[in-house]
Parts: sequence; C-alpha cells; structure tokens
Amino acid sequence: MKSYYKSSFTGRIIAFILRKILGLRYKVKIIGLDKIKQNTHTLFLPNHPSHFDPLILTTHLWPRFAPKPMAIEYCFFVPVMQTILKLIGAFPVPNFDEGFSPFKLRRMEKVLDDAGESISKGDNLVIYPAGNLMRSTDDVIGGASGVHILLNKHKDTQVILVRTKGMWGSSGSTAYSGGVSPQPMPLMKRCAEILFQNLLFFTPRRKVEIEFVIASDALPISGDKMEFNRYLDNWYNINGFEKVNKVSYKFYKKEYLDEETKQKTNFDISLVNEDLQDEICQRLAQAASIDPYQVSPEQHLSNDLGLDSLDRSDILAWMEDDFDVKDAIITELQTVGNVMEICFLKHGKLEISDVEIHTMKELRKRPKPFLPKGNTLGEAFLNCCNKMIGTVSISDEATGTLGYTKLKTMAIALSLIIKEMPDKRIGIMLPASVGADVLLFACILAGKTPVMINWTLGSLNLSHVIEVSGVKQVLTSIKFVDRLGDIDLGILDDTFIFLEHLKKEHLSTTKLMKSLILSRFPTKKLMNFLDIADVTKDDEAIILFTSGSESIPKGVPLTHENILTNVRDGASSFEYKANDIIFAFLPPFHSFGLVITTIFPCICGIRTIYYPNPTEAKRIAKGIHSNSATLTYGTPTFLSNIFRSADFDQLQSLRALKSGAEKAPDSLFKLISQKSNARLIEGYGITECSPILTMNLMSKKTSGVGYPFPSVKIKIVHAETMKKIPQDQVGLILTQGPSIFKGYLDKDTKDPFFTDEDGKWYITGDLGYIDKTGAVHIAGRKKRFIKIAGEMISLPSIETQLVEKWPPTDNGPIIAVEALEIADQKPIMCLFTTVHIILSEVNQVLKDSGMGNLSKINHIENVKEIPALGSGKTDYKTLKKMLEDVFIPTS
Repeated sequence: MKSYYKSSFTGRIIAFILRKILGLRYKVKIIGLDKIKQNTHTLFLPNHPSHFDPLILTTHLWPRFAPKPMAIEYCFFVPVMQTILKLIGAFPVPNFDEGFSPFKLRRMEKVLDDAGESISKGDNLVIYPAGNLMRSTDDVIGGASGVHILLNKHKDTQVILVRTKGMWGSSGSTAYSGGVSPQPMPLMKRCAEILFQNLLFFTPRRKVEIEFVIASDALPISGDKMEFNRYLDNWYNINGFEKVNKVSYKFYKKEYLDEETKQKTNFDISLVNEDLQDEICQRLAQAASIDPYQVSPEQHLSNDLGLDSLDRSDILAWMEDDFDVKDAIITELQTVGNVMEICFLKHGKLEISDVEIHTMKELRKRPKPFLPKGNTLGEAFLNCCNKMIGTVSISDEATGTLGYTKLKTMAIALSLIIKEMPDKRIGIMLPASVGADVLLFACILAGKTPVMINWTLGSLNLSHVIEVSGVKQVLTSIKFVDRLGDIDLGILDDTFIFLEHLKKEHLSTTKLMKSLILSRFPTKKLMNFLDIADVTKDDEAIILFTSGSESIPKGVPLTHENILTNVRDGASSFEYKANDIIFAFLPPFHSFGLVITTIFPCICGIRTIYYPNPTEAKRIAKGIHSNSATLTYGTPTFLSNIFRSADFDQLQSLRALKSGAEKAPDSLFKLISQKSNARLIEGYGITECSPILTMNLMSKKTSGVGYPFPSVKIKIVHAETMKKIPQDQVGLILTQGPSIFKGYLDKDTKDPFFTDEDGKWYITGDLGYIDKTGAVHIAGRKKRFIKIAGEMISLPSIETQLVEKWPPTDNGPIIAVEALEIADQKPIMCLFTTVHIILSEVNQVLKDSGMGNLSKINHIENVKEIPALGSGKTDYKTLKKMLEDVFIPTS
C-alpha cells in the first residue's frame, strides 16, 4: 500500500525548498541511495550527530520514500517546524532526557504501536535508534530499546542503515554545549543570522556524507537489545569515532564556534567510603541485571551497563529518596563514578541555580493594591486589569513576566476556545504558575466552573474526584505531567487536554486579533460579549476538594461571593504596599494557594512570582533573594524547610510571611527571627470557608491563630452536647459568614452544619477557645483527640512537645503521633519516627514538659519517612492505616 504522503505535491515542493535552503550551508553527498529499491514497509535507522541531520535526510528521501520520522515532542511546538512535521505525519516522541513518568512511558508505548501500525499499512519510517543527539565523539546507543521492540513485532520490515558524517561539530550538535541539546528556537534564529551575514549564497559550506546500506541478515533482531545496539554502534563507527569538524561561519574571515571548555571536576572516588560504593554498585547492578562485582566507577551507564533513559530516571528517583539528591538531571548521569560523586556530595553541597525571571519595565507608577471591585470573579479580574494597565502582574521561569494587559488578552483568547467545550465544569491540573492563573480566569470568562485537581491524591481518590465533579476534560501541560514522576493518575490520563496542543491547534491568528480587540472593551461591554453578564455572586465559581487526610476527598463548591468576601477581608486586614512582591509556591488545588496566591494578585493588583514545586526549598530561598520578594505564604512545613535551607542573607527582603493549614511550631518563629526580619503572621482557615477565618494582625502581638475576619463569626460549643459554653473554655469551633460554602457536591456526605437560635453554623471539626482579647486558639482537631480514662487527650499537644526535642530536618519531619482505639483494649499511642528513639526517653520528655500522666506513648514505629499530603501537612490518615495493619488482624 502506497503512503498518502508519497503523492503529496505540497510535500515534494516543501522538500525541494528545504533542500535548497539547507544547501546554502551543507554540501551533501549521498551514497548508496540509488541502490535502494523504492519500497514500502521500510525503516531507516540513522545515527544522530546534529539537530539538522533529520531535515537533510528527510528532504533527500522524500521524493522516493516520503518517510514519516520520529521527532522529540518539543520540535512540534517550534513555529514552522511544527507545520512541516504535521504535514509529513511525524510521530512525537517524549523527551526522556528530562525525566521519566508513567504517563510519558505510556505515550512512548502508544508511539511505538502507532509506528508499527503505520509500517503495517505500508508507510516508510525514519527512527533514530539512540533516541537522542550524540553527546560526545564516543557516544553509543547503549540501552535504548524502542527500535528493537518495534522490529521484533514487525520482522518483515525492510531495514536500511544510514550513516551520517560531517555534522559533529556543527552548531546543531552538542559538541559545544557539554552534551546538552541546543534549544531549537535560538538555534534557528542563529542559523538565519549566519545566512544573511553571508549574503545567503556566500555562506561557507560544510561537507556532509550520508551513506545508505540495506541491513544484512547479520543484524541480530532476534537477539537481546544490547546485542542489537552493539551491532548498530559498530556499523555507525566502522571507521572510528568521528572527530569535531570545524567549518567557518563567515566567508570573509575564519570564525568558529568554541568547543566546550568547561572541564569536569576530577573527583577522587577514594573519598567515597566503601559501604556507599557497594550500595551504589548493588543498585546499578540490579538495574542492569548483572552481578555487583561487574560494576566499577569508570563504566558508562549506557555504553557499558546498557541502561537507557528510563533506567536512568529510576536511578535519579532512588538517588533522591536515599541520598536527598534533588537538583541532579538525567544528562549528568553518564558513568558509575558520576552517580557516586553526586550521591557523596549530596543535595546540600550541589550548586543551586538561580530562579531567573525575565522581567519588564513598568510604564507608570504602580498604585497600592486595592479591594476587588465587582460581584463576580470575572468582573473583578477585568476591572483589575483595566486599572493596572502598564504595570507588571505575574511571572514565572517558564513564561516570563506578563503585564496586566497581556494577562487579560491571553485569558480572553483561551476563553474563546474553552467556551466551545461542551461541559460546564472543566478540570485544571497545574502547579503554581502563570499558566494556572491564565487558565483559571479563561475558564471563568468562558462561563465555566474550574475544578482544581490535586494530582497527589492517588488514583482511587482521583477517580472519586472525577465521578463526583462530573469533569470529563482536564486542562494541563505536557511538560508538567511528564515531570510528575512515578505518580499514578488513574483515569485522569483519558481526560487530559494539553495546553500546548490547545494553543497550537486552536489559538489562531484570528482569535488572537479578536482577543486583542476585545481586551480594549469596557468591562460591562466585554462581559456582555462573553455572555457572563448574567452570572451572579451566588453562582458556583470554583470547585476544590479537601485533602482527604481524614476521609475520601470532599467536593467543595465555592461561590463568587464566598471567595470575594474572603479576599476583601484579607486585603483589609493587612497593609499591602505598592512595591510588595509575593513569591508564591503553593499549588492552586490548595485552598490557601488558590485564593491567596492565585486569585488575589489578579484581582487586587499585587505583583506575584510563581515557583512550581513547594518542596524545592533551596531554589525557593534563592528565588526570594534574586527577585527581592517581600511576602510569601505557606504551610509551616514548607516555610520551615525554606528557612532551614536558606543562607543567612537570602531572606532579608521578606517583611512578612503568612502561615496556615497547620499549627506553626515555636521552632519556626525562632528560625525566622534568626534568618530574617520578617514577621510570621499565623492564621486559621478551612477549605470550606474560602479559606481564611482568622489571622493575626501586624498591629498586635501574636496571639493564637489571630482574630476573626470582619465578615466571620466564631462560636465555641460543647463538643458533644453542642451547647454554648464560656468562650474561654476549650470546645468545638463553629463559624458562619458569607465566605462559608453552602454544602458539599456529594449530597450523601454528612451535613456539616448545625442550626440554633443564632442561625446556621459550619462545624469546623476543630477544638479551641477565644481569649479575652478576642483571639482564637486552636487545641487540635476533634478527631485528633483520644479518650483515656474519661479524659480527652490531645495528640497535637503531645506531638508539639516531642517536635521541640526532635525538630524537622531538611528532609522534613522526623516524628509524628497517631493513636488507635481498639475495643476492650487500652488505646495505642504511637510515635512514628525516622530515627532511633527509645520509648523511655520519649515519655521522659513528655513528663519534663508538664504533660499529664495519661499523655504517654506506648508504641514506637520506625518508618523511612513521615508521609505527607500535597499541601505539606502530615498524612495522619496513612499513619492510622499503618497502625490498623499492625494491630487489627484481617480476617
């Protein structure tokens, strides 16, 4: 069967034009192609010294074979290149050099299936066996397995071996970048400049030789992948490894690219103790399916051990788990010695790169942040963008900096696309980022309800989220999903719509121009055009899900009034300044991260810089320093990690930090005072309350979790009888106000409200009291108390005392307390710990701290790590399950 593409006249014309353009720089000699019969079911297997050899090869093959190539995914998002790749039916291949994820692996499996189906239909393919550019002159295929798998499924395929020479040393190779692939866009721009500098036709030409040979029966397709790859390596390098070939870039003088001069540090392997060397050798031997004694420091992971990019991703994962290596990248893992060196130096001694934000100059004096104006989030957003014209809005490393005008235009443009989606509720799964803000407000302007997806919940809980919310489409990013690592997303895989595809396939020039024109409309006129003028303050605005720390996640629909009330309360309870910069890292699925660091900046006019990973404390500290941030928000766990990781001078620009979601330990206040002049402002809130209920004030001394927001009422009642008690006694906290939600999505969920003569109150589930100054103090969750001898024992109080003795480290908390009640038995009071602790020492600490005789630990469980939720809070639900597995036998 002949391919459709072989009869494409347009394809022939494009191939001809590209050959002529490439011919301005490359003088190509073709060897052996005339001996290859025009055939179907043909697979071309070339080596890959440069970004340009696929273009050169494909344009010469096109007239007779019209092959479909495989290309790394990022090429499909480069202007011009994406059009060409789409036209010729290219297959997008995930970039495993940037890391591994199950989703990426599934995409690769699908690519191989699609490629096999294409061959079966008679198409011809070009596949690069190594799967990436050459990294050095002696680079070999190593452990790559895709081609071997494909040929074993389609053994009747005609295989053509292709050897390209002369390209190693070109600007498209990695000869000048230390093995790092050149970025396509800057590379294309540089090449265009070179051609014009040489008046096109006077450009010095690089000699390139491409040789085609029909694979003989000696090609060991039926052998293992290493035998197959070694055969290809030997054929590609039959005349020895290719040396750097320098060709001048100017016709009027000799000018060359400089070779990479940075030398790798000559690390002394003898510094690594034998136990560590043995452990690493055992882990690598296991990955390579060989004996540990066969592994030595000088061996190459790919060339000698046969480990491909997927294997190296696994190596990176256990390096992070076992040695706290968080900033290494896959391309650094070349030899066994590299792995030993990085693990030995550990995360703390690795150089942390800057968080670089490309900023823009503000065109006018920036006004002070203000209260949001409007009855809905969409109206408040549009009014804010209009008021803040000429000033900076939001920034991140990936996107750079957006002014409010561009933010508004991008949100409108995407809203025109999202509006065409059939369902009312649209999922959003992104970290703290410019993209998350733009998508959130694009959904709102499209009249949709964003459902914020917490990817850390696990596949079972995610299935529940999808079922309860009714979401059928989830907006996310390929780059983000690929970097999630070994996280099981379950049925989410089938719901993804990638932002990259959305922009490439639907964001036309017409829509962009239309959006630019619409962005000039007054707010009311634009809302009428977008068909959102009839949205009311009581309508569903956004859906969040609880963390699932105590039960399955509950769907929390928040109205426009809920969120706007909370934002107004927050903005009026703290004096924001015109020059304030928020450094934000909390994910938008977190209620604190959604309302305070995602929505608030875009409707109140405060500049915000986003960082996507709240666990990368060192980079966050460096980002705060390099961007002179004045404010940051986070859970105590995240803030503690940042301050422990920071150098003394890195956090001096901060004037205030706001903390919530869990009690801030005294050690955090002390740590902050040692490394900055910032004030820690502790608050208290709940997802169902949009989220903040109370907050300490800059004008007052810190007291508990602060004072109720202006719109919030707090009442203390008896935890069992629900009768009102003196407010200075510990009881169950109830709350009411316009920021409180109306009820859960799942109507089968227990009613969370209590009604008395004062109206309808939300039952927070927290125990606490109100002091004589009006400040609220939290004693702990009702579910975090346990009854012993008729008395209620507070697990958080016990844990607080023990944390003072065994504080968190850079790796997170090292202790946690959970309890288990068993019928007719004394409750199990368990200390979970990552270090060796003696039971008698634990109880002595509690006694010395003044805890009562009933507040004792009677069991210790050693664990590898204290489990945490995506919000950074300790996952007590998992700890409880661990206790049940130990003490409650299954029938």
